[in-house]
Amino acid sequence: MASGNVDGRTAPIADSTPSSFHSRYDPVREAARHVDAVLAGKRPSVIFIIGGGLNYIGSVAAERFPKATRVSLQPSDIFDGKELDSPSLRWSPSSGSSLYATISMAVADNRLAGGVAIVEWPPVVARFEAGSERIRRVLRDVLETASADSATTGFWASRWLRNSVRFAIAVSGEAAVARGDGPIVVACAGPSLESSLPGIRRVRADIALWALASAVPALLKGGLRPDMTVSTDPGFWNGSHLRASRDAGIPIAMPPSAFASGETLSSSDVLSLDTGLCFERIAIDAAGLSSERTSPAGSAAGSALALALRLTSGRVLLAGYDLAALGLQEHCRPYSFDVLDETSEARLSPALSARTARVLTGYPEPSGPWRRSRAFSAYAATIRASPEDEDRVFRSGTSPIETGMRRGGIDDIMGGSGEPPVCMPLAGRRRRTEADTRAAMRDALCALADRSLYASLAAIKEGTPLPYEATLFYKALAPKTAAPLIADAARGQSTVAAAAAADAAAREAALAVTLGEAC
Repeated sequence: MASGNVDGRTAPIADSTPSSFHSRYDPVREAARHVDAVLAGKRPSVIFIIGGGLNYIGSVAAERFPKATRVSLQPSDIFDGKELDSPSLRWSPSSGSSLYATISMAVADNRLAGGVAIVEWPPVVARFEAGSERIRRVLRDVLETASADSATTGFWASRWLRNSVRFAIAVSGEAAVARGDGPIVVACAGPSLESSLPGIRRVRADIALWALASAVPALLKGGLRPDMTVSTDPGFWNGSHLRASRDAGIPIAMPPSAFASGETLSSSDVLSLDTGLCFERIAIDAAGLSSERTSPAGSAAGSALALALRLTSGRVLLAGYDLAALGLQEHCRPYSFDVLDETSEARLSPALSARTARVLTGYPEPSGPWRRSRAFSAYAATIRASPEDEDRVFRSGTSPIETGMRRGGIDDIMGGSGEPPVCMPLAGRRRRTEADTRAAMRDALCALADRSLYASLAAIKEGTPLPYEATLFYKALAPKTAAPLIADAARGQSTVAAAAAADAAAREAALAVTLGEAC
């Protein structure tokens, strides 16, 4: 008998048995034809089987792709204990773990690098439409997130390294933060920041005011000078956002992987942030700097929140964290790139028309006076405090985007007494010379090359994907040469020759980056 979903489990549907979803004459051949049709010409490292039934598909896939991670996702529990294949991971409505967790486990540890294939068995998914659609939906969400993370690493790895080298060489003045137990306001660049300024001014003497780099011009115009700027963006446009902080002499908290011009780095007091990237640690150590650990979080707002919660036992308010446009206003004003609309203005293309087209395209969903975007709505849930800290975090404004943070204002963080954290310059510390810094970075990259080669050879021997550090190193320094190594290692099919080629190319590139001697 087949079944329908009831409270996470499945209840019987008459006139179906597990075997009735397969050929009664030659189910293996039937499954083989289907697998060959769906996976023709592919070499996936992960195969998701949706509604495999008795999972003849898994047996065929195991023969065709013996090193691939096979994941059985069943929309019904009538197949529990009856599958012919023993997949790497399995989920049904009766499983103890969640569907999301099971799929996430399947793509963890760089398994995604060799490619993903999805095989559905039509007789089962047609019978269990609702359960199958739920599996598709969760699978799509997990794969989109994992693919975005992988693409981010591939796109930014080289920039992260080069930014880190520039940071180590150019940073001159250091800053540090003395921990406290008073409130912190983190100013973000959403349009609602402007309405928060009067409340911030009222309590300015009793709080620490931090700002994302893009929010600094609006604060300065409103008569508020932040104690510290937090910046994590690796793109070159970040240099424009940081200009206001540099010119106002505001200390900057940033990881070495973020972009800042040499002029900004040499003329500002900088608090080095360590978000966990190996290049950041190499740069910080090579330059002889102190640092604070924080979460990468995917954005400056997330990193600033994580840092604030570490440096105070008091409450934290995110102001201007909107993730939406208010009418035609995307950001607080002034904003570094507003000038682009004016400078590109022409008789047949006025600035307001350009801004209107951009906002309506980027934020297509109206919600009262606000406009939402699918990208920001999906991104909203990625930044949040841990359960032990969530009662200390508030978010101001009326943006319709829900983030999981409590709504509140200035008065909600001012209860009790305490001294907020204080950012201060570190005077009198002796920095390493540029020559010593370059030499230290060269030695550290050589050591990273050694570790990456060792990890690659171990992965080849064990038939496992490359670990993240080695993947990051090769993507930063030898992306084209290392691509076959990374992909084939995820498939369990890489070679020593591929590892040797990637190692040689990466070491040569490391030499050029640091302008040092050969590793």
